[in-house]
Amino acid sequence: MTFVRLSLTALLAAATLQHGLPALAQTRSVDPREFDVAGVKTGMDMQQAIAAAAAHFGVPKSQVKVDPYPGVDVVTKTRLQRYFTIEKGSARLSVHFDPRVPLDKAHPSAVSFITYELPWTGENKSAMAKAAAEKYGAPTAEALTYGMHWCERPRANIGCDDMDEPRLALSGVKMTLSDPAWGKAARKFSDEAKTVKPSF
Repeated sequence: MTFVRLSLTALLAAATLQHGLPALAQTRSVDPREFDVAGVKTGMDMQQAIAAAAAHFGVPKSQVKVDPYPGVDVVTKTRLQRYFTIEKGSARLSVHFDPRVPLDKAHPSAVSFITYELPWTGENKSAMAKAAAEKYGAPTAEALTYGMHWCERPRANIGCDDMDEPRLALSGVKMTLSDPAWGKAARKFSDEAKTVKPSF
């Protein structure tokens, strides 16, 4: 048992030295809703997010690929696009939306999930970890299996405590920024709209 504990400690120390980050046992609380990925923040509407991402990548808005098959939104009862993507070089940004609850006709959708990804190489993995620490600060928690995490309720060496809380996560060459509250509110709205009183 002592050997196993010492081995785990050595692995944690090695990972810390490799990434040049504070000891994994240390945690801090941050609000990922204040972060952006490629200029895009959760809660932005479609036009705000497209403008921010296009400006970040230095590309015209016409280069943004928007959801070509919008579905009927449960809140607005109109067709709304649910995602867009931008590719520049080997980098790919994907931004997903949920309907905004309560309804806001001027801003009917909200960014709920963002991914930024590079092709897999050891160099790209190291570069992503270094760039993330420089932009967002040391992760709130780092898990050897699940990568680097930034959230409000971290758990040392594990990640984030609550799967429903906003989080920024980096695993290898893929970064995700998410706020599940938008999807949760939309699902609750949809369920309530379907609720009827039995009259048999």
